[in-house]
Amino acid sequence: MSDVTGPISTLPGTSHDVPDGMMCDDHPDRPAVARIQGETDSFGCEMEDLCQQCNDERRAYRCSEAGQAEELEWRTGPCEWCKNHVTDLRDARDYEEGMSGRVYRVCGACIKRVNDEAQAELDAYDFGYDDDVYEDECFNCGGEGYVSDCFDGCCEDADSGCDLCTRRCDVCNPAKKGDQP
Repeated sequence: MSDVTGPISTLPGTSHDVPDGMMCDDHPDRPAVARIQGETDSFGCEMEDLCQQCNDERRAYRCSEAGQAEELEWRTGPCEWCKNHVTDLRDARDYEEGMSGRVYRVCGACIKRVNDEAQAELDAYDFGYDDDVYEDECFNCGGEGYVSDCFDGCCEDADSGCDLCTRRCDVCNPAKKGDQP
């Protein structure tokens, strides 16, 4: 762990720019090429700085059978909001606690419920502004229907995602009963 931040709005697994001159956490003689956000809470987060070798090893593990099994285990458990046992957990924050508030482990159904409630509240306060420019675009995915939630630096391009981390948008393309995840 090379750096501890103050309050931060991004979630664990987010890639950040590597500061100039930063060295790898495990190999202090090698320059860091990747910075990944680790454990995060309302006080801040830990940043992990990786050299090319460490980054390649981390990516290879995340994409391996063992890494995929760990990912499945990481996404399985009780939702902190509805208390149901689910297989689609992800990190999220409660809007009412602010974007630097506590990080919760919640299911897709709870994310959708909270987003729907927030959208209904926004719609209730529509003051006639011309906002239909974005009417066809989902605020969560930009109208793509899917979001990429790159886990721990597995993807080559976190903006594009991959088969391991791309999932339906909970807002505009929620899973229907009987759909495969």
